[in-house]
Amino acid sequence: MKLDPEKTVHTTRVYYDDGTMRETLDWRELPNDGVLMVVIVRVDGSRRTMSQRDYYFQAAGVHDYIFGETNNVNDLQRYTTDAILRGKWASDIIFEAARLDAQQ
Repeated sequence: MKLDPEKTVHTTRVYYDDGTMRETLDWRELPNDGVLMVVIVRVDGSRRTMSQRDYYFQAAGVHDYIFGETNNVNDLQRYTTDAILRGKWASDIIFEAARLDAQQ
């Protein structure tokens, strides 16, 4: 398997139910509740979106961070997590605003 350095995570954008977005690579500095969506942005500009989950987590990986999402709290025990964020549902208008912003 050949690793492509361009696929390394550059930053993450975390969207909250109060309409705010925080951009960082270190989730330990983020509010841990009210997450609507997480967008992982790689060095090459490609993205992965995680949404509609109860929990999002960040853990140290061998070459990069591990980012995951789950609805089962027991799944979190499989990793030594650096940070756990709790998802939350919001009105459709707030979720749609986050979704549209995440596409930019």
